[in-house]
Amino acid sequence: LVEHLVGVDLSPEMIAKAEERGCYDVLRVGDVESILTDPLVVGCLDLVVACDVFVYIGDLRSVFQSVSKRLTPGHGLFAFSTEFLDEGQHATDEDRGFVLQSCARFAH
Repeated sequence: LVEHLVGVDLSPEMIAKAEERGCYDVLRVGDVESILTDPLVVGCLDLVVACDVFVYIGDLRSVFQSVSKRLTPGHGLFAFSTEFLDEGQHATDEDRGFVLQSCARFAH
């Protein structure tokens, strides 16, 4: 599916586990946007995957803009998971589009 696999995580322990798998070309400890500006990650990205990441980030606009700038024009894909913001849930500021739940995870 990809020729070059890059991974990022805030946790050094998770990066160590990923290194054990031996399938990544580049691994970095950092936030999700840090990899998008890493000088070792050059060119456009064909696929960006963020699983169980955005539950820890409230406002996703900056991340989405950064990903959009790096995706390959015309066929770059961005796949991600979120926790659904139910109609009954309301953010304090309606324009935000997210809420911090009692479990300390954001819903969008």
